[in-house]
Amino acid sequence: MFRSIGPRPFKFPTPVVLVATYDENRRVDVMNMSWEGSFGLNTVSFNLNPVRKTLRNIQFTRAFTLCIADVPHIKEVDYFGMVSGNSTGDKFERANLRAEHSARVNAPILVDFPLSLECSVVTIEHEGNLVHIVGRILNTLADERIFDRNGNIDVSKIQGFYYDVFHDDYYSFGERLGSAWSFGAELAGRKPSNQEREE
Repeated sequence: MFRSIGPRPFKFPTPVVLVATYDENRRVDVMNMSWEGSFGLNTVSFNLNPVRKTLRNIQFTRAFTLCIADVPHIKEVDYFGMVSGNSTGDKFERANLRAEHSARVNAPILVDFPLSLECSVVTIEHEGNLVHIVGRILNTLADERIFDRNGNIDVSKIQGFYYDVFHDDYYSFGERLGSAWSFGAELAGRKPSNQEREE
């Protein structure tokens, strides 16, 4: 039996990402979010509350970086979601992390995190009581340590985590289950592609 609980944004899982921007004084600001989405091969989108400093920064610079939050920095990532840059001017400095200027967009790269997307703004549109941002990914920066022997990114080495919208908890991602397009091969009348991946 199902229980009706109304219109709730319960998609799962919701990976935690960081949005990094510059303010008008070129000071680094970072916010934590888990409601970012992607569509197509090079486009990301998310909604922001109009009072967010991140929104003002994006309107000013027309750029941002998105990086995948990782378990080794969960304390700093959680902090970025608890404190506002509007009231804490040295928010980023208090986290004791490092940033470098992106070579492609007017935004900082958080070099302590293994994967960053350099994005330019495509559109900024007001939708109800939120502001919808669409960004184009111009480049992806990946730390050498997250590649496997075949030169592909190994997601387990990123050590990302996700936000549980049901209980306000964080969870790490679990074990690898196997190759995509192999589990349903029998139902599709195809031969399974049970390729083992080199770690």
